[in-house]
Amino acid sequence: MGTPGHMAHPFDVDKVKTGQDLIDYINDAVLRLQNQEIAGSVKWDGINTSFKLITNDGGAKEFRMDRGTSHIDSVIGLDAEAALAKWGPEHGMANAVATLLKIFNEAIPQIEPELKELGMWEDPTKYFNTEYIEGKSNVQEYDENILAIHGINQFYEKKAQPHAIRKGTSMDRPGMARPLDASTGKPTKSGGIEVPYNKDALASLIEKVQPIARKKGFEVYGDVPVEFDPEVALDLEEVLNTPVSVQVTPGGVATNTLREWLQMVEHPQDKKITRADGKSVGALSKDIYMAVLQSADENGIPLSQYLESQEDVKDAINGGIFYHGTRLLGQAVKNSLRSVAGPVGSHEGVVLRGMEDFLVKLTGDFIVQGLASTHGKQEEVLKESPLYWARNLSYSENVVTEQSEDHKRSVAIYPGRFQPMGRHHFQTYQELAMKNGIENTFVATSNNMGPNSPLSFEQKKAIMEAHGVPSSQIVEVRNPYYAKEIYENLGDPDEVEVKYFVGNKDMKENPRFQKTSGTTKEGYDWSIGVAPHVEIEVPGLGEMSGTTLRTALKHATREDFETLMGWFNEEIYEMLQGSLKEIAAMSHGSVAIAAQRGPDVAGSEKKKKCHEKNFLPKEQLVNEVMDYLLGISVG
Repeated sequence: MGTPGHMAHPFDVDKVKTGQDLIDYINDAVLRLQNQEIAGSVKWDGINTSFKLITNDGGAKEFRMDRGTSHIDSVIGLDAEAALAKWGPEHGMANAVATLLKIFNEAIPQIEPELKELGMWEDPTKYFNTEYIEGKSNVQEYDENILAIHGINQFYEKKAQPHAIRKGTSMDRPGMARPLDASTGKPTKSGGIEVPYNKDALASLIEKVQPIARKKGFEVYGDVPVEFDPEVALDLEEVLNTPVSVQVTPGGVATNTLREWLQMVEHPQDKKITRADGKSVGALSKDIYMAVLQSADENGIPLSQYLESQEDVKDAINGGIFYHGTRLLGQAVKNSLRSVAGPVGSHEGVVLRGMEDFLVKLTGDFIVQGLASTHGKQEEVLKESPLYWARNLSYSENVVTEQSEDHKRSVAIYPGRFQPMGRHHFQTYQELAMKNGIENTFVATSNNMGPNSPLSFEQKKAIMEAHGVPSSQIVEVRNPYYAKEIYENLGDPDEVEVKYFVGNKDMKENPRFQKTSGTTKEGYDWSIGVAPHVEIEVPGLGEMSGTTLRTALKHATREDFETLMGWFNEEIYEMLQGSLKEIAAMSHGSVAIAAQRGPDVAGSEKKKKCHEKNFLPKEQLVNEVMDYLLGISVG
């Protein structure tokens, strides 16, 4: 999702309510494309950037980049220097902004008439919606460096949060009045929308910009129209006759053609499904699609085991089949189209203009290829997927949880600061849970906050749940390395042993623990073990850790966020952006540590001031120091 917001799939269109509606919609799109009643164009796979023309403090015109947020730097606009400061020299966005601005700022004298005709000369709420491609994009490889201008969009107005305005970090954004979302009745969350514009003027502008772009090694494209390739036969009937198998219960596999399935299913809308691990996911999501698609594989999980209830199974089949139909039918249409940029089948998709008041896209296989782009290899993607995760959990018959030699229940505690939990943390947790069972594996973290710990316990918990850690297994503790809050619910100490799993560097050559085993005052035998090490690279920053992750997330786009975390959640994205930027801003001033920490743990006695200065209470200070020293490699 870039500034323009989400581009609709066919299943996002309100009138598509059943599987048959989906078939009819795509058939109608094909017919109208063939009759030239609507227009289709290539959807590129690159870095989505939005830039506008502003009048700077000196009274001169210049282009600047705008992310569509309420942050002051977006509303005012970022120049190349500001983009470099925000993202750093290794970040692709910084390079994209620098290249775009150099080319188009140089072209301003020549393209002034076109900018006036397009309504952009005096209106910075209008912007070029562009795609920046330098060699290889997220998935697709291109033979040339490309700047693609999709069209002219306009921002919706956006009110900044009053507290952010007071802090001087945000401001109200001007723009068009924000319309109501037809499905929710609430104002749309989209950043902007494509508006009518003079296509001849845009074509003329591109022609004038092209020589400047070529000097810098780029080709500039506008709207690249598609047409049906006369040498490629489009047979949607063949696609609809594709057999699709779904395993509903153990041994209960249902096989129907895609058409038969689509004639049985209904659009799940915004329904949520509860997985067997307690995690709630959308019925129409990649998670559920992969679960449905692979349920009938040799090692597939029956949907009745993967999901919590029969109603969840029904909704999952609805969502999975909708996803599958959109994918297969969309790819068939893509394969039958061509353009001056080559066969459309290998591009991200085709954009349909004229089907609705908004843009609709057919992406085909690309709807799932994004999974591969996130982590490189498809098998690695599947290893991180909920399907793989579920296949290896304790409720799967394939896993036997560990017991000690004296038949004690073995409980694993994964302690740390988790500021925030990253994919490397979650994969470590997965390994521990696979070995010990979900019900026996806990994540222990405190509510302590500070300069390098900007997140409260509740914020950290929300992130962990988004990864896939069950809520019941996330425990707020005073000291993660003495998690007495967990002991309270473990039962008889004679029947339970506790093992803390810490990073290898904490145990290797210079162990940070004087003791590695013992018995707690509650009577539980405990020991310290080495947690599985998961190494993931953060581009330009090195191995993923709490520090590198916070640095990368601070100014991450939505696409960057999804790549780093392996999932995207709008609320968590906004929360992290705010928390990390606030801490960064505060670190430049003289802010007392006490002002940075979160509230006391619920039920604890109110602390007395131990010194007239703003020092932490002694016990709290010891805990924070221990948390820092012991949590370096896991937090």
